[in-house]
Amino acid sequence: MAKASLPNADARKELFWKMEDTWVTSSKVFSFLRDLMTEYISNDYTSKPKPKPTVIPMEIPDEKLDYLNKKLQDTKILPYQKQELITKVTGGICSICRETPTKIASYDMNGITLIERYCDECIETIC
Repeated sequence: MAKASLPNADARKELFWKMEDTWVTSSKVFSFLRDLMTEYISNDYTSKPKPKPTVIPMEIPDEKLDYLNKKLQDTKILPYQKQELITKVTGGICSICRETPTKIASYDMNGITLIERYCDECIETIC
């Protein structure tokens, strides 16, 4: 895997990364990722449904869960703060409803493992 590092600011104010001893712009990196995703999803993969996931319950310590619930009940918290707080405690938010996840689902997609988090209600929709 290539390591990315940011140099000092360029005169054109573009972001550059050094990947395998070559300087590339952020647009080239994103184009590469988009092309890679398009290649994976195109033609013969579009008709295939997602495989059945392996579901693992998340283990969150009780004190962290109590802290999270106490903070989420605060009426002064904004939606983006709520999502940041959930992410700090659980490592991410539910992939569907953006609430507190309780399960981790991992999909084997032809050599690539896709990992998503789901709450109890949303896990029912995918299984």
